[in-house]
Parts: sequence; structure tokens; C-alpha cells
Amino acid sequence: MKKIYLAYFLLFALSACSSRTTDSVRLSGEIKGLGNDTLYIYGADNLHNRMDTLIAKNDKFSATLAIDTLVAAWLQFSDGTEYPLYLNKGDEIKISGSVAELSSPDITGNAPNEELTAFLKELKSISQPSEKALQQKAETFINSHPGSLASIYLLEKFFVQKPHPDFALIKRLTNRMSGELKDRPYVSELMTLIQEE
Repeated sequence: MKKIYLAYFLLFALSACSSRTTDSVRLSGEIKGLGNDTLYIYGADNLHNRMDTLIAKNDKFSATLAIDTLVAAWLQFSDGTEYPLYLNKGDEIKISGSVAELSSPDITGNAPNEELTAFLKELKSISQPSEKALQQKAETFINSHPGSLASIYLLEKFFVQKPHPDFALIKRLTNRMSGELKDRPYVSELMTLIQEE
């Protein structure tokens, strides 16, 4: 009888160990019209400096990637379209969309992906938005999400990548970001550059 209890105990202990969060992220998706194709994931900052390949078959793909911390990456489609992607150990990221709208897939599985997806859906609902209106929406998002990696992407897209960036506004926005975001290589380098201006 003791052997049976010992066997149950060992099975329980092994199952508890296997359910612990591993240093990986599970990624799966379906992009209607993608067919059989190759997608790439590569790092957007120094925290993820490698490239991973995803093979799509019949519009679907899945992979398990080694990740040990929250990283910003890019999902690149074969036509060159890129989309920001946030990965953390233990996440189960799901991507859905269509080839007609590769620049705005639905991504779930963690807060930064879901926040950015919701933001971009909100932008799509505005008919013919002006650049000023887009910047105001992005500024509102950054101010209300000071700890989200999506805020870094929006800062870069709507404020930094301009012919004549407004450095005073960029400085105000970065000052409102959490310490964790300010420690990210991109924001840290940007803040140093702004100080030199």
C-alpha cells in the first residue's frame, strides 16, 4: 500500500514540475489566404537578437520559441510587411488575420499585444484620420499605458520617425514612461539623444 502512495506522490510531483512556466513561448496563428509560406520573427531590441522561422501550411503556423524575458520583436511576412510582436516566457500567443490586412492582425496572449491590437482597431474605425489626430490618439495611449511595450512602438512610429521630430514632446512622453520602459535599450538611447539636442 505504501508503494502505491509513493507512486501517486511521484506522479503528482512530476506533473507539478512539468506545469511550471518554462523559458519558452508558444505561438500559433492562422492568416487567411497565406497558404504555404515562411514568416520570420526577429528582435526589435538588444534583448532578443536572433531570428526565428515560422513555416505556414494551409494558412496556419505554430512554434515554440525559447524566451526568458519580455521582449519586443518583429513578425515579418514574405511580402516585407512587418508587425510588432511582444513575447514573454510562458505566453501562449495567438495570431489571426488575413493577407488583405497584414499590417493589422489580431494578436492575443499578453497585455502589450492585446493593447496594441485594440489601439490599431480603434484607428481603423476612424475614416480618413489626419496625422495630427493619429498623433493625439498615440499620445493618449502612451500617457495611459506608461508601462506597456506597445507605447515604445507608438512613440517611435508616430513621433520619432518624422522628418522633423518634436523633441520636446518626445521628451515629455518618455518622461511619463515607467522605469522599466526607460531601461529598455531603445528608450534609453533615445533619451540620451534628446539630452544632446
